[in-house]
Amino acid sequence: MKIRKHTLASIFLISILVVSIFTLFFAASISYKQIQSLNDSGKGVLESYKINLELEQLKTYAKDAESGQRGFLLTKDPTFLQSYQEALRKADESLVKLRTLTSTNSQQSKSLERVNDLIHQRFDFLARVLKSDRYNVYTSDSTKDMLIKGSYVMMRADSQVNKMIYDELETLRIRQMDHDRYIRFSPFSILFVVILALCVFIIAYSKINRDLKNLTRTNNQLLINKEIFEHSEQIANISNWCWNKDDNKLTYSNNLYHLLGCQPEEVEATGNFIEFVHPDDRQFVFESSQGASNDRLGSVIFYRVNRKDGALRYFKSSWKMITDNYGKNFIIGVNADITEQYN
Repeated sequence: MKIRKHTLASIFLISILVVSIFTLFFAASISYKQIQSLNDSGKGVLESYKINLELEQLKTYAKDAESGQRGFLLTKDPTFLQSYQEALRKADESLVKLRTLTSTNSQQSKSLERVNDLIHQRFDFLARVLKSDRYNVYTSDSTKDMLIKGSYVMMRADSQVNKMIYDELETLRIRQMDHDRYIRFSPFSILFVVILALCVFIIAYSKINRDLKNLTRTNNQLLINKEIFEHSEQIANISNWCWNKDDNKLTYSNNLYHLLGCQPEEVEATGNFIEFVHPDDRQFVFESSQGASNDRLGSVIFYRVNRKDGALRYFKSSWKMITDNYGKNFIIGVNADITEQYN
């Protein structure tokens, strides 16, 4: 006989667990992706603001250089020349920063290179005018011509910078829309994960609580059944036993000790029950017990037993083999005192 496995509940619980873990991981990944997208969109918006600010500063530095040049040409005050040189240095630093900020945007990088060329052309005209003034080698017409050309180059540079600002504002608008969308959606995704986790925990708690209640009821019923079974054994003058073949451990029900008129410790787990068997029947009982380990269909034997008080009793023993869910073999049996029937 093989004990029937009740695997349906276990499979269901495992399936629920796997689905719950998968769902939580899926929801967590969505939440993480959403937060990451929110973070990226925020960086994109900030980057656009930085580019626009740096472009405006570049225009300011170029115009400061022009103002410093004009002030020096008109007043010959070295202070204006220092302002001019400081504006050139800041403009170069601004161009370096812009190259870094626009490195991921090929269109803006190309536009920045055109701005860079125009700005340096303008600075070249400014330097040539100052050089001519320093060495008094220019005429009014040549100075005017260089100033006009420089002004034209500056207008082109200013136009190119404005185009970059417009393009960046358009990029900023798109990034801002994405950022706003992520801001609106992110709380819902996080709330979804929290609610999902709570649902899983509530379902798990409900299932565990229900199982605990069922287990408590089952244990209570088992206690009642145990008492009923022990009382039935006393009335019927029978006892049961179980032999774990793997551990070679033999256990008896409490009523066996009553049938033998002794205490539990007087019948060891390894089984000195044979000592209570009538000497003439011991060999038969021993051989029958040895054959029980290979007898799956079970068997029945009759023999005599000497109680502790010396009374002679007639016993009937029957057994069969069962296999548990772990593949272990057990031999279960019943000993019955049939003295009254025999007489």
